[in-house]
Amino acid sequence: ELRRRASPWQRNLGYPLAVLGLLVLTGILVLVVCFHVLELLLDERAMPQGTQAAALGQVSFSMLGSFGAALQVVLIFYLMLCSVVGFYSSPLFTRLLPRRQDTPLPKIIGNCVSLLVLSSALPIFSRTLG
Repeated sequence: ELRRRASPWQRNLGYPLAVLGLLVLTGILVLVVCFHVLELLLDERAMPQGTQAAALGQVSFSMLGSFGAALQVVLIFYLMLCSVVGFYSSPLFTRLLPRRQDTPLPKIIGNCVSLLVLSSALPIFSRTLG
């Protein structure tokens, strides 16, 4: 019903651009992960003990400078969005999905706890992926 009511611009331009954007972000994320895995396999300095001497702010951790840092921020937000969508899409947690003006308090508390766990695991997850 929503797809039928969408304007022709939205159907013919908006949806394909959104899908293309998601595919590009996923591709960039996969390339970054592959690059970091290869770096860990081939370079001994890439291991965590090699970065302990660097003081915060003195060494750039992005090869592309400000653009690379902005790209990493966008990828981390994309990773966060994908993990939340994947969490609520799993068969075990679809019952936890909140509904507008029909969500009981225990379900709200369960959502808060699950989002807190996901957000606290995000830095480790993004650091692991590179």
